[in-house]
Amino acid sequence: MTMKIRLTSTIYILVGFASNLFSQTSSSSTFEIEEVVISAGPTKINVEESPRSISVIKAQEIIQSEAVSVGEILETLPGIDYRQRGPIGIQADLSIRGGSFEQNALILNGVRVSAPQTGHHLMDLTFDPEDIKRIEVVRGGTAPYIGMGAFSGAINILTGPGDSDSFLGTIEAGGNGYSRIKARLDFGKEKYRQRIALSNAKTNGHIENTDATMMIGSYSSYLETDFGLFKFELSFADKKFGAQNFYTSTYPTQYEETQTYRGQLSWEKSTKNIDLFVAMHTRIHDDMFELYRIDEDYYQSTIDSISNNEILIMGNDTAPSWYTPNYHKSLTSGLVANALYKNKLGYTSLRIDARNESVYSNLLGTQEWAEDGLFQNDSILTNGDGRFNTELALSHTFQKNKFSLSMTSGMFNSTYGTYLLPAVNTTFKVGENQMLSYLFASANRSVRLPSYTDLYYKIGGAQGSQDLLPELSNNYEIGYRWIYNLKSGRKITFENSLFRRDGENLIDWVKFDGEEIIRATNLREVTFDGIESSLTFSNTKTLGNVGNSLQVSYSAINASETSSGFQSNYVLDFLRRKFDIKALIVLPDFKISQSDTRFDFSVRYSIQERINSSRVGILSSTLSGYFNGEKTRAFIRVDNALDAEIIDIGSIQLPGRWVRAGITITIDN
Repeated sequence: MTMKIRLTSTIYILVGFASNLFSQTSSSSTFEIEEVVISAGPTKINVEESPRSISVIKAQEIIQSEAVSVGEILETLPGIDYRQRGPIGIQADLSIRGGSFEQNALILNGVRVSAPQTGHHLMDLTFDPEDIKRIEVVRGGTAPYIGMGAFSGAINILTGPGDSDSFLGTIEAGGNGYSRIKARLDFGKEKYRQRIALSNAKTNGHIENTDATMMIGSYSSYLETDFGLFKFELSFADKKFGAQNFYTSTYPTQYEETQTYRGQLSWEKSTKNIDLFVAMHTRIHDDMFELYRIDEDYYQSTIDSISNNEILIMGNDTAPSWYTPNYHKSLTSGLVANALYKNKLGYTSLRIDARNESVYSNLLGTQEWAEDGLFQNDSILTNGDGRFNTELALSHTFQKNKFSLSMTSGMFNSTYGTYLLPAVNTTFKVGENQMLSYLFASANRSVRLPSYTDLYYKIGGAQGSQDLLPELSNNYEIGYRWIYNLKSGRKITFENSLFRRDGENLIDWVKFDGEEIIRATNLREVTFDGIESSLTFSNTKTLGNVGNSLQVSYSAINASETSSGFQSNYVLDFLRRKFDIKALIVLPDFKISQSDTRFDFSVRYSIQERINSSRVGILSSTLSGYFNGEKTRAFIRVDNALDAEIIDIGSIQLPGRWVRAGITITIDN
């Protein structure tokens, strides 16, 4: 509690100091407000007027981060817990406000992504960070409008072709045998644009059995017509990685391969009063998991001289007779439709989401279901299960002068029954022009269904349960946002929010005292209370469209229950406190051989304290250089510069100090 009080007091002091400083240096009432529109909700709004705690990351910020995965970008935000299971974004669990990795919604270009096998694969993205146009993160439950799974928050990612013809090529290298190469081509006409992107990354690993390779490819296009805007995308990700201690330390030498294929066709049409969006989508995810890695340097298949059966042996260790590799194929397809109507009373919106989620496996589901499925004659995918979910949400937003009120009525229907999901959001604006303040509050109800792993997995000391009930939560938030706009793009923003999540039937994997088996079970009621504070100084016109910035943020979460009588793997193993300082400094531009050159330096220091574990400090920094009118970009990035020992998700050891460098060349037509 002492840390919480001191850090929160420090932020308030910094706000007051900055306010006095900027008020003395700017007496002009002329200023510019950059509008950032939030699309992950029932209406499109300016981020500063949002009734929720929302963070927006734009393309320029993503490029400046030199991140190799989306998770590296998101982990710098308040309330985000990014827990890596492997390097270079090979696999990671993302948590928002203490929720588990299963309790987040991921929206890609207007469509919510489903990972019905397990939420561990939700972040198997089929594009690279530099292909992203914008990321929006909504913290807190958003299921009434965004849909099932938006239990503790939602991440909205927008990608697509560029507006001009160009070629981008990237080469990177670093410690632990890291290398990455990427090529991207944008081409087309004014109203018909296309993009092809392909990348390959690999690492030898920081310790034994942490090697990884990853290939990502995508094609996307859009066509503007009088009838509307058509968008098409087809993408894939192929990952192979040593999974040391990934899911259990009892069998440490694990290995996994995943392939993700995603397709989407959408149509958008806007008139004076109506905005329409319709999309068809499909996602195929293949997962092969070995509890005992089969490789010439690990376990090898041989014939037992006594039983004459095939067995796996590594040195003096023999895999048990019950063991078999896991094979899973999950299929998701559906239709999404959104409509927004602008009228005298405000904005009325309607969302419909119908999707089928199924899994075929040698372990998950039942043989009876698989007999009539797509792979009924397959010798490996002998089991399966499926469900059809429909969602309907109706929302209306009233706006009157400085007051805004949004009410949503959502309905979710599946084989588990029908759930009503109400929500209300409100914002009250105080002040005008240069100094603005907003009071905001929200309340909503969310739901999440068990994954197929939760229901059926039974191997290696883990026991799923078909008796699991859906998770439910009531979410509440109240907050204050203060914005001080100055001339020449300078701005100070302070936000503080208090939140509460009352969870019911929360799904967790636990080990009860005296047992060796890890079981999937519904926990009793658990309440999470927390606070988030952030203070940002920015100058977006230091040099062109980039500028200096400094952000200080703090978040803290407490739960009403502890792991008494059992060990919680997910629900009660959360990031209790997080304090971040991150800064971007744009160095003055100068001339080298008649070419425009500039450098920027970014640094982030994070103090993280997980429940029932010690506090750790992590320092990372990046130096980037831009040459030839920013057509050439070079960088060097140091992660975990202090070489701190980081143990994540049970007994997974993360890399120590890691240096990466690269160069990107852009050629315009």
